[in-house]
Amino acid sequence: MREGTSGVGARISRILEVNIAVRDLDSTRERFRAMGLSDVGVWEVVSPPVEARTTSFPISESNLSLIEPLHEGDPIARFLDRRGEGLFSVTLLVDGIHEIVTSWRSLGIEFVLEEPLEMRDVRIAGAQIPLILENWTRPSTLNGFVIELQDHRYSDGRPRFGW
Repeated sequence: MREGTSGVGARISRILEVNIAVRDLDSTRERFRAMGLSDVGVWEVVSPPVEARTTSFPISESNLSLIEPLHEGDPIARFLDRRGEGLFSVTLLVDGIHEIVTSWRSLGIEFVLEEPLEMRDVRIAGAQIPLILENWTRPSTLNGFVIELQDHRYSDGRPRFGW
């Protein structure tokens, strides 16, 4: 696959976030702030399959995000139990999530959801996104690694690039 392309008419725009699973968001956040990074505050993501407290540190056009599970049994909690704290996933901003998912499935990559999750009026890292379509790869089919795909749209479904 060429850089920036995936499937017919679909593209990967950029790395949006690097997500780090932590057990204690507050103390880890303070450590990162002491290192000179500025975050955009703490908020909760309460849309299954992942429910977490999180914060993001904007770095250029990307974010370094800390995620702490809200519930036992959450994918982040299971990750922490199996592997400990560390790199959980990378979020890619894409245009054409349906095409990318179809293309990647043909390569044997499995996704958590059959169809992308649709979330409306979501605030992420200080930005208000009218519509987000997202899905996650299953780590068992991608070398133990999770890629989260996010397709940002206007409320009428038109592509919305960038924040």
